[in-house]
Amino acid sequence: MDVWRETPKGLLGVVNLSDLEFEVRRIYWVWPADPEQARGGHCVKTGRQLLLAARGSMTVSVDDGLTSTEVGLGPETPSIILEPGTWRTIREFSSDGLALVLASTEYDSADYIRNYEDFLRHAASAKG
Repeated sequence: MDVWRETPKGLLGVVNLSDLEFEVRRIYWVWPADPEQARGGHCVKTGRQLLLAARGSMTVSVDDGLTSTEVGLGPETPSIILEPGTWRTIREFSSDGLALVLASTEYDSADYIRNYEDFLRHAASAKG
């Protein structure tokens, strides 16, 4: 998803909600007081999310239980869609890093898996 637009006055960040394949039910942002601090470290079982590097840069680790990928977010790659059932960890924030998340679901603690071993069992059972 292309979220940056070049304008005569500089870059403009834009997310057209009509471009998303899901309805946005919640918006939140994440930034660490300490850039060395990792955030996330959980799985959302049902919701989809658009994770944007609204400012600065960060690394997102995404794991579906079979494969794990790392994506560097910043000016070149500003966003990633996080599908349901993926474990995600956001780390290596730049000192000005700010992550903005547009989520398809409202917060429900029962929808989260916070233990990696439990996540692996959930992922294996979901894949059949």
